[in-house]
Amino acid sequence: SASIHSTMAAAAARAYDLVVWGGSGFTGRLAAEYLARRYTPGSPDPSARGNVEPVRWAIAGRDRARLEAVRDVIETKHPHAKGKIDILVGTNDDPASLESVAGSANTVLSFAGPFAIFGQPIVSACVKCGTDYCDITGEPTFIRETIEKHDADAKATGTKLVSCVGYDSVPWDLGAWAVAKHFRERGDECVRAVGHAGKAKGGVSGGTIASAINLMETTPWDVLKRMGSPFFLSGGDPKPGTDVDAKARWKTQSGYKFDEDTKKWTMPSVMAGINTKVVARSWAIDTAGVYGPKFAYDESDLCSGRVAAASGTALIGLFGAMLMFPPTRWLLREYVLPKPGDGPSEQLREGGYANIYVVGTGLRTVTRRRRTWSSTAPTQGTREPPRWRWRLRCAWRCRRRRLSWRPVVGA
Repeated sequence: SASIHSTMAAAAARAYDLVVWGGSGFTGRLAAEYLARRYTPGSPDPSARGNVEPVRWAIAGRDRARLEAVRDVIETKHPHAKGKIDILVGTNDDPASLESVAGSANTVLSFAGPFAIFGQPIVSACVKCGTDYCDITGEPTFIRETIEKHDADAKATGTKLVSCVGYDSVPWDLGAWAVAKHFRERGDECVRAVGHAGKAKGGVSGGTIASAINLMETTPWDVLKRMGSPFFLSGGDPKPGTDVDAKARWKTQSGYKFDEDTKKWTMPSVMAGINTKVVARSWAIDTAGVYGPKFAYDESDLCSGRVAAASGTALIGLFGAMLMFPPTRWLLREYVLPKPGDGPSEQLREGGYANIYVVGTGLRTVTRRRRTWSSTAPTQGTREPPRWRWRLRCAWRCRRRRLSWRPVVGA
């Protein structure tokens, strides 16, 4: 339409390809450093693309002083980036300032959580300015609110709004899509895809914990109950035409069990609560017929044996129960869990790894399967990126590919 073409023309003339919103937070700082090292001209890193594929980027947020401190650290560590990192400032109580930030970029990549508290104003600014948007949230209520508020306007302007673009969800979502596509291309239909987390080493940031705790503290009980459905992001119901048996097979694993495909004992996945919803949303808005009406998805963690699976299941249950009740939640927040702005050390991030597998079952080809994985352990002789760097790469590639593979809203 004329609206879409005018928006695309305006985007081509903007000052920045990408603005990192929340650039002074823990993960935002890592994203900015990644862009400086890999996509800023002059980098001595042999894997850098800055000289052949430079990116016009800036960091943005609410506090100029904190952003300047981040820039100073990056310029000290990466001298080639000195004078090449712009700073933009916007505040949630000043919509015009947010529109100025959004209007200067082709894409805004947001790391500013908890998103339920801080997220919607910058999304609104992006929709108004026709700026593509992505974030690393894992908060279902925020994503649902984004869909309800902005779906129609985003479609009208051709704006892409994509949530959950970090390591936590991208491999699982793309893996489920890959196995479904694998069967479809062979004249079959994928009736079940199961994601499995294998051996991993890493940590969690304080911002992720803060988002989870805020979700528990501010979400009404009836909404929390509805969030148990994998179809929460699509209004609570599967898409029309869904096979009745397939709907039942979307039930998320809640205990430990032996998996016949991998020949491993498994336990419930901590991330299944969001990832099943992400995959269900991709399935719901699929117009290419990749998944089919009989498709279903589940997720688990692979364990070394039955005892490990049973004890892991018990620990997850205990942790979840402690998060549900205010006194124990307070104890976890104050004495156990990382604070906002904190996260894994550089040594842990650089030495981290993850193995992810997605196994698919076809309607007519029962035993055919396909695997996909993210980063693997350095001890296995691979050259894949560490887990946290892979998370940043996920977010960047979602932006780089114009967010075409899984829009949450917008066509």
